[in-house]
Amino acid sequence: MVKQKERLIKVIGLSLVLIFFTFVLSLSIGLGAKGLDAKDIFDQFLFYFASGGIFLFGLLLSVALSSLITKDDKKYGSYLFFTPTGNAPTNLFKGMTQLQIAWLSLIILAPLGVLAVTKNFTFAGIASLEQQFTPVSQLLFSISLIPGSENIGFALIITLTVILLRYIARKIKMTKSNYNILLPLFVVVNSALYWFINHQLRYSGQEFNLMVVLGFGIVMAILTLVTESFIPPWIFHILNNFFYDAKRIFDSQDVVMNTFLIIIVLAIGYYYVHRGRLLGGKVKKRKK
Repeated sequence: MVKQKERLIKVIGLSLVLIFFTFVLSLSIGLGAKGLDAKDIFDQFLFYFASGGIFLFGLLLSVALSSLITKDDKKYGSYLFFTPTGNAPTNLFKGMTQLQIAWLSLIILAPLGVLAVTKNFTFAGIASLEQQFTPVSQLLFSISLIPGSENIGFALIITLTVILLRYIARKIKMTKSNYNILLPLFVVVNSALYWFINHQLRYSGQEFNLMVVLGFGIVMAILTLVTESFIPPWIFHILNNFFYDAKRIFDSQDVVMNTFLIIIVLAIGYYYVHRGRLLGGKVKKRKK
């Protein structure tokens, strides 16, 4: 009962964070900066806003359904890869809080954003939203709406994959070892397909870009599997969008230098706050 309550608190807490950053922040920026006056931007905003809201509703229904169907959970687990439960066999960072996961994700994944700046490379296609926006509002709009909306849909695909495979496993009395082998395989495949299909309209006929998107989906799936969390792939997507726009708006050298300074500050702060539990677990008592 306590674990169910803790899981519910995590799900609601993360959902509220997503609602704020994806919907409230993007709407406030779009209206405040008058960026939604342009029809093409308004159409994109409406699409991502509506689809993200529908995806979030479906995601919460999936979580609720999983919490009600608990048969064989001891055998197959109760994880959905949205918020960590600690019982996913692929989770390599058990015992970490969601804030700790987010903090560490920024430190580890930000250098990949720097790579995007220095090599003029991005991991996924991003729609052009710069018209009518100031540089700062453009950056905030780009990292709030699109990553949140697309990654909520990505999380929904993963939760449905887990629920469906768990249902099949119960029906055919699948062994736990076979289930643990099939689950990551299906998660990776469905993740790659989701991002591939999601970018068909934008990259129709562009084989190289579509292959990049497939790779992006695989990376997102791996991040989800090894952390059992929605947060790292979401942050990865945010950083990708941020650096993609930042390199066009500001001087690339300034972006690189400031990024490394921020990474150093975050790393020092992380070490200071989480000494004794750098990768999860209980805090060790410090000697006086």
